[in-house]
Amino acid sequence: MDNYRVNEPFKKQGLYDPALEHDNCGIGAVVNINGLQERRVVDGALKIVETLEHRAGKDAEGKTGDGVGILLQIPHDYFVSEAAKDGITLGGKRSFGIGMFFMPQTEALYRKAMQTFEDIIAKEGMKFLGWR
Repeated sequence: MDNYRVNEPFKKQGLYDPALEHDNCGIGAVVNINGLQERRVVDGALKIVETLEHRAGKDAEGKTGDGVGILLQIPHDYFVSEAAKDGITLGGKRSFGIGMFFMPQTEALYRKAMQTFEDIIAKEGMKFLGWR
């Protein structure tokens, strides 16, 4: 960053070529620098999402978005409690993962997608715990 100055154009350097530069959607980040879980971090992330003018916030016509998400730590105590209601025992923090999927709308394809996911989990040597 030594060669960067505010309001000066970027110059070709190493593998970087400003001729190949293009707009992108970018990212926003809100964190607690000490790694503490706080509601205000989530509120800040949602504020970023609400104010995006492109991608998830709004399309070029200003009518719809094409999806956005925020990355959070898994709320361990909550998942332990909820999984227990379904007879699933979870391990310690960071010993399990969760996922959200957009599934096919037909019953046959829905079931096939679920089975495919479960098969891949098994092939990777992991234990599938359940669907919610």
